[in-house]
Amino acid sequence: MKHFSNFVIKNRYIFLTLFLILLVGSGVAMQFVNVNYDLTKYLPENSQTRQSLEVMVDEFGSSGTASLMIDNVTKEQSQNIALQIKNNNNGDNGIETVVVSRYDAEHNCALISIFLKNGDYTKEAESAINSVKQALSTSLSENQCYYLTGSAVTASASRNAITSEMPIILLIAILVVILILLVTTQSWIEPVILLIVIGSSILINYGTNILLGEISFISNTISAVLLIALAMDYSIVLVSRFREERNKTNDVYEAMKNALSGSIVTIIASGCTVMAGLISLVFMTYKIGFDMGLVLTKGVFISILAVIFLMPAILLLFAKLITKTEHKNFLKGLRHIGSFAKHTRFVMPVIFLVIATSAGVIQFTSLEFNYVPKFNSESNIIATDEQKTEEIFGVQNALIVIVDKNQTMEEQTKLCDDIANIEVNNQKLINSATSFATSSNGSLALGSKVNSSGLSYAFDIPNSMSTIIISKTKEHTECKDENFVYVYEVIRTVKEDAELQSLIGTYKPEMLPVVDNLYQSLMQADSIYNSNNYTRLIFNINAKTDDDNAKQLIKEVQQYLNENQSNYYVVNNTLNVIETEDVFKADRLKVELISILAILIIVLISFRRISIPIILVLAIQGALWVNLAGNALFGNSIFFLCYLLGTAIQMGATIDYGILLTDRYIEARKSYDKFEAIKVAIDKSFVTVLSSGSILTFAALTIGFVSSVPLISSIGYLVGCGALCASITILFILPQCFLLLDKLMVKRAKTYEFISKNRKDGK
Repeated sequence: MKHFSNFVIKNRYIFLTLFLILLVGSGVAMQFVNVNYDLTKYLPENSQTRQSLEVMVDEFGSSGTASLMIDNVTKEQSQNIALQIKNNNNGDNGIETVVVSRYDAEHNCALISIFLKNGDYTKEAESAINSVKQALSTSLSENQCYYLTGSAVTASASRNAITSEMPIILLIAILVVILILLVTTQSWIEPVILLIVIGSSILINYGTNILLGEISFISNTISAVLLIALAMDYSIVLVSRFREERNKTNDVYEAMKNALSGSIVTIIASGCTVMAGLISLVFMTYKIGFDMGLVLTKGVFISILAVIFLMPAILLLFAKLITKTEHKNFLKGLRHIGSFAKHTRFVMPVIFLVIATSAGVIQFTSLEFNYVPKFNSESNIIATDEQKTEEIFGVQNALIVIVDKNQTMEEQTKLCDDIANIEVNNQKLINSATSFATSSNGSLALGSKVNSSGLSYAFDIPNSMSTIIISKTKEHTECKDENFVYVYEVIRTVKEDAELQSLIGTYKPEMLPVVDNLYQSLMQADSIYNSNNYTRLIFNINAKTDDDNAKQLIKEVQQYLNENQSNYYVVNNTLNVIETEDVFKADRLKVELISILAILIIVLISFRRISIPIILVLAIQGALWVNLAGNALFGNSIFFLCYLLGTAIQMGATIDYGILLTDRYIEARKSYDKFEAIKVAIDKSFVTVLSSGSILTFAALTIGFVSSVPLISSIGYLVGCGALCASITILFILPQCFLLLDKLMVKRAKTYEFISKNRKDGK
């Protein structure tokens, strides 16, 4: 490694220039990175939800939706408000259609469905939601309130929250990091150097995301803060080593060469274990894992390169300033922790074994997962709006069934009624059902049939006139029914036939505006419910997305459709939950096995003895179980993505602390017995472990405390608490394990010359 170190030091200005070029390029490129908020894009290719969404978008356009409830409003007022929302900003506002889907006369509340042109998760959809709010600000009176819900609303709120909260999270994280580093380093300038190197890595990682085309909002949000913590430990390793070598020689260049050659194996091993934990996410069936795993692994890899090729140049540039700004060691005199390890070597491992085993049983049997990130109703306006809407109209859980269009109106009506009448535990969960056949305006259902007398009654016209209209309708539509025609056929015929309009204008002029309104409803309904190839039936399930009854209903609906439809598609969030649960069971095992095996191999290659990787992995796995068991005992369910990402980060990142302690112990055993070696190892690694562990803990918890986006905050809490558990395990459990298993760790280590100063130590 000495030749490599010489090469890096000799060409330090070239590397410094290269990184400066990368920083400038990345600063420009990161402005063009697309951020995706739609998690359905990451569903497996064979997912029914994904296939159904693709068909719906292809046939009906984008699937963006929002629900608007207005109180203290008449039905006529709600229809006018819906029209104003649609026409706000001259109609060019990203809104496709707006319909009053339900009205509750008892509470004077209207539920308005808003269909967006550009899906739920685009900037155009956010602009459309803002347009709705703008229209409402001018159309509602003081005694009227509105409640806005739906995926487009949630996506818009999440984007705004992330945009406003990320600078705060980063600022707090940086301040915490600086405070910790000021205490744990021995120069006032060293924290600045560490942040320069890691900050450069983060910026380059953001810029190179343009090569991926698009990244998820999860990766975009958490990567910066987590990389500050993940890259900190091996960055501190090089800084600490450089300080040690400077105490041995006055030649800063020689000290830097020795520091780099002496720490590069530890740096690479530590970085590779972090990448091994993260890269396991890439193999998830749910492709959000590929996104998160790739972005974070790339960031760690870039940070390793920065520590090896950029940090030596910066340390040499600031060498004199480091010396001038040295301060006393605030954390010296830690060898007594080694004495604690000696006296408790038979107790602490047993206690940890009992706790870890119990925690493993608890988390395997009692830990609950959720698949729908939930907002806190006490502090989030979206949750409040959802609650208010549910009180009047029930839970809004849309179920969309797409079937072939070549069905008669009777068949479509029967299909709609049959699905709406499916019961679960003797209870009907579908509280509304709409299709082209059942869409209504006033008292007329567009999909219903009328004869001459029915038409006369509906429009209050003479029977002779209704007979003419029916006859004309049959000519236009080639209707085979002798007596009845569909209302929508009548409306279309009257609107398109000039002779009929003249006749109606002579005998019943007030009917023409009614026909015009119904024709608009007809066009609107036709675009919503029919495409060239398919008919769309829209239902609402009065049960939460992850409710067991809702899941059972979806299974019953699928069974009914299997028996009665040759070709169909179902779009529903509950179906997405069902499929995600099935995928998660496989992904959970896959991620854990791949990360553990990869880390075992890396540590085995680094130390060349099988006992060490087994000891380290078991210690970190035990700490991970303790963290998860805590959530189970407190009744906290974990969002499945948070679990996968949190466990991957904890396993990959915190085992670095164990690698550092192990490396120092093995090195110390060249010259000392095991009791003195553990004191030396702790003395030389405690500060690094403490600072790295504290930074990961507090940086992640900052995400948890500050972010109002449930998915993001949950990841922060899980990673932060996990880092705390792992740090405690490494510092106060692992040293005792080393003392007990010393023979396994040093046996057949021919490259080391062990000097036993105390034959009573059991060697």
